[in-house]
Amino acid sequence: MNSRSRMVLVVVLLALGLAPARAEYWETDPAFTAVLESSTRPRSVQLLATPSGKLIVSQDPVTTYLNGVLRPSGLTRLNADGSVDDSFVLAPDGIHWPLVAYADGRVLVWHTRTEGTTAASTLVRLRPDGSSDATFHSPIFDPGTIAISAQLQAGDRILLTGNFLTVDGLRQTRLCVLNADGTVSSSFTSPFQETSLAGEWEHFSVTVLADGRFMVAGSFVNLGAANLHGLARLLADGTVDPTLNANAVPFPDHADPQRVYPQSDGRMLVSYANTSILGPGLPRGILRVNADGSHDPSFHSAVLGEQVIFGPQQSDGKIIYHAYDGPAPGVKRLNPDGTIDSSFALITEVSVTMPVLAADGTFYFASPLTHARAAADHWITHVLADGTIDAAYQPVVRAQARITAFARQPDGKLVIAGDVDHVNGTQVSNGFVRLNADGSLDPTFAPAQNGSSVVSLVVQPAGKVLATFAPGGEAGPLRRFNADGSLDAGFPLATGEVQVDAAGRIYRLHALTATTTMYRLDRFDPDGNPDPTYTPVVVPSNTDDSDGRGVFAVAPEGAVFAVARAPSIPEDPVLTVYRYKPDGLQDAGFEIREIALPDIMRALVPLPDGGVVVIGSRRGSPIPYTLSFVRYDQNGRGEYRYEGGDVWPTDRFHTREVGGVLYDALRAVGAPAETRVRADIPHSHFPVAVEVSANGRLTALDHNAGYQTLVQLQRTEPTSPSVDPVPKVLASTNSASGALSVGGRATLAVTAGGLLPVTYQWSKNGVPIVGATEASYTVAATGPADAGDYTVTITNAHGAVTSAPIALAVTTTPAAPAFLGEYAPSNLSFLPGQLSTLYGIGSGNPLPALTWYHDGLADTVHPVTLTPSHDRVTSALTIPGGLSDTGLYHVTATNDTGVRSSPTVIVGPKLGLLGLKLFGDAQEIGPDIRHPNGNTYDQLLLRGRVASITADPGQVSRISFVDLNDDIVQVEFSGAGTLTVVLTGESGPAVASRYNQPDVAYMKGHAAIVITDADETTDVTILSVGSLTAVNQGLFKPTTEYDGVADIAYLAILSRNTFFGSVRAGNVSFFGTRGFTGIHAPEVAFVGSVFVGDIDAHDDATPVLTLGSSFDTAITGGNLEQANGRAVIVTGGVRSVRFVAGTTSHNVLLPAQHNRARLVHDGEDVTDRIVSNPSP
Repeated sequence: MNSRSRMVLVVVLLALGLAPARAEYWETDPAFTAVLESSTRPRSVQLLATPSGKLIVSQDPVTTYLNGVLRPSGLTRLNADGSVDDSFVLAPDGIHWPLVAYADGRVLVWHTRTEGTTAASTLVRLRPDGSSDATFHSPIFDPGTIAISAQLQAGDRILLTGNFLTVDGLRQTRLCVLNADGTVSSSFTSPFQETSLAGEWEHFSVTVLADGRFMVAGSFVNLGAANLHGLARLLADGTVDPTLNANAVPFPDHADPQRVYPQSDGRMLVSYANTSILGPGLPRGILRVNADGSHDPSFHSAVLGEQVIFGPQQSDGKIIYHAYDGPAPGVKRLNPDGTIDSSFALITEVSVTMPVLAADGTFYFASPLTHARAAADHWITHVLADGTIDAAYQPVVRAQARITAFARQPDGKLVIAGDVDHVNGTQVSNGFVRLNADGSLDPTFAPAQNGSSVVSLVVQPAGKVLATFAPGGEAGPLRRFNADGSLDAGFPLATGEVQVDAAGRIYRLHALTATTTMYRLDRFDPDGNPDPTYTPVVVPSNTDDSDGRGVFAVAPEGAVFAVARAPSIPEDPVLTVYRYKPDGLQDAGFEIREIALPDIMRALVPLPDGGVVVIGSRRGSPIPYTLSFVRYDQNGRGEYRYEGGDVWPTDRFHTREVGGVLYDALRAVGAPAETRVRADIPHSHFPVAVEVSANGRLTALDHNAGYQTLVQLQRTEPTSPSVDPVPKVLASTNSASGALSVGGRATLAVTAGGLLPVTYQWSKNGVPIVGATEASYTVAATGPADAGDYTVTITNAHGAVTSAPIALAVTTTPAAPAFLGEYAPSNLSFLPGQLSTLYGIGSGNPLPALTWYHDGLADTVHPVTLTPSHDRVTSALTIPGGLSDTGLYHVTATNDTGVRSSPTVIVGPKLGLLGLKLFGDAQEIGPDIRHPNGNTYDQLLLRGRVASITADPGQVSRISFVDLNDDIVQVEFSGAGTLTVVLTGESGPAVASRYNQPDVAYMKGHAAIVITDADETTDVTILSVGSLTAVNQGLFKPTTEYDGVADIAYLAILSRNTFFGSVRAGNVSFFGTRGFTGIHAPEVAFVGSVFVGDIDAHDDATPVLTLGSSFDTAITGGNLEQANGRAVIVTGGVRSVRFVAGTTSHNVLLPAQHNRARLVHDGEDVTDRIVSNPSP
């Protein structure tokens, strides 16, 4: 068989101490005998021929019927005539793959079953009657091991191959020899040395030779002293046989040896195939090698096509193979000399797998081979030695049918729909059938429509059937069928989700909006005509359901329960459950209270007393979703809540658990024995339908191996509750992953199962903690006294449970404050009005106090959220997205040992996505002004404290204001991005006092400039208006002295792609008294020049020239001398700073000066390395 077919899925189970409904209280109902099979669904069997002529068949234990019987063990033995050998009985316990059949009837199988939280696999030997052989030791294999093959040697020793690395803890890679009792043989050591078999391990085969040696073939290299690849012979102890060297055999490129067929004279036939990633297009064939591994050119080497699989070798040396292409496709036989055996003719009309060879020279295929046998579901075929099919051999293999919907008639009969085409062995034509109460087929129901696309069924009291089809399904979304199955052509309703009450009246819920958040519920008479006595119900809903349908249920008397959105908080929808009276009006006497509803509601089940069971799921951790059941009485008061098994990731809804909860509810309200309730749960890719009666019958669509099957169960314990009412600890969590620092916090939490409501009491070292009576408790560490063992006791009316202790430790060793690098604040560009957050995470002992600064001042404006954990504290600064939020931010961490500052980050708006030219307090007063220098300008004036601008393509935006020295400053901006000007100490608008411009009012202040979303096309120029830069020379007063320099606090830049054009600030003196002053662009690479007039820090300011990289940085006329004596902070990207001459805006020469500052990078003085002073 193909080795890939040996692969099995490893299922991981989450065992969390759940208290599920007791599955043992339900068992198969012997009175219901329906066998529902499908010939259209996939079916898979594996075969093993026994020396006695019988056949071992391995099939899926939950989805495959063999001769009309579902084999829970997945392993069956057939007699020589194809009938089932009933003397072989294997207990259902996982999955069994047959590997070796002994002459005395024993069978060696690869057994996979769940043990604890994982699937474990091992070897098991079965006795001839199917019972386990207790004399056989089952070895322990690596997790995820898959056995590929096993072969018997002399003395019943077992040669095993697979993807294992160790067996019983001993290194035995790929190959292992077991003694007859299953223990590892000490006389054999695998020659393979891999430490991982994640690649081509399955392309590997072993052949036992008559003298006890082994031939290995497959995808391996460098084996033994001769560095053999693909083909080697091993001695009985596992060492490489040096007398065989097949490295010179001319296998085609990219082809590996696959299988070895020994011949009587010591030579061997070797099949080969392409196993590389190059895929199809390379030949597969067979050639012969001599006993020493050299190629035998006398053999007729057969190249048989690109898609060939080689099978077993007969006792006469002939080889079976299957060619999917080439000159003669089909199952063929090769003579020992390499020629095709023309006497062997096997008819194959359908896909086949390679056969297994029986002792008598015949073959068994896990395939019908012909269309006629496929139509009869004879999926196992016996082929005689000459290639003819044994027509008398007729085992029947069918898949379990997928049932998509069922509904029960008042007389107890069941209408079902799905892909069923055989009921109790009788063929049916369309998958839409009716069963009698005992599961036999009712031949009087014969609809013409196909039932495979039916998604729901409802039966009216008169026996008529309402069927909802999947969109695009046969005959439309909604149809009604008469009691005999004929279509009711006059039925007027064509769409909608429907239910019926005891009178047969029809209730239809349909969406009113495209988003399916508003539904309308209408009622119709039993024939589908509108009911004028009913007030249609509009249900605002937000069901959080995967398929978008509303959740509602109809009680027998006509009351309707529906999930709806509570109207009280429209901006934060809260779901509730309403009850509507039989006239359609909301029942004000029903209001959900006392016990919260499940997070996600899946189904509502009305109870005979007017109450309801709500079935849903709860979001949680560590399991994202678990079942949640709440029962409310006729007034909406919660009576109990039960937390059940996990829904995700296993995608199950625990049919028996749902049935148990509903059965308990029926008993609790004293329902008569004939009362039935039903839950229809739309969930993921499959619906779950569960019908329960008070007399202990459960009928359901059970999720089984990926699809629904119909099950009918009976109650084994009529009086015992299904759920354990005593509280359970489903999960407990501790937010602390280590010892608490002083000031640290640990939140302990528990999830309770069982019946609610419950109470909580937390204790420390066994002593109750006053006030700690919630599901969670937070420990705030002030010192060693807070260390200890913490537990919680959960109590309800039925009992109590105490959780396992959670140990908390507190450390008092002092530690200096620090910021966790990956959690340091990050640069931020935002859309105006967009809420954003800056994060800083500090550590230290005691935990430090975190303080945010905005442009050098402690930030008392923005909201801050502090979240301490066991050894760190997170500070989140909320940025509302206003233009005034623009600037430079950093956070400090302070504790008893010192202070630490985070990196300074840039925050600013970006307008590009909004298509805005300007935003904030600015006005465009002159669009498209053509300047003598050839540029086109859009002139803007600042009209308030802050404004943001962009530039039109190919143009320059220029915004103007007055600095603190009363010079008019112009900021010219072009290319990509957004430029924002923020003034401090602002005043105006007013006339510029030092200029002849009485008709223009300017804002005045100390400007900070932030550019965001820039790229290499972006350029900025900052200058003061003087005789050199102005077109209108009449602006200047002849008796006024102008310094001709623009005074700016800082320029900060963010780039969308790390690049920026040029900065022309040679006419700028950057100065400040707090925060940064200068240019801050640490993550920007400048493709143009960066010119700066000077930088001068006063008081508590820090001078910066932090550039990601710049090939031309110059100080034009300044000397960088700092009034406060601080060093200028630079980055590694500043490789050179030239000191050159400059001019004022009034054309006054500023001679080149020598540097008078220290330039520091990461604490290192780099002045001498990067400063280029002018020549003397």
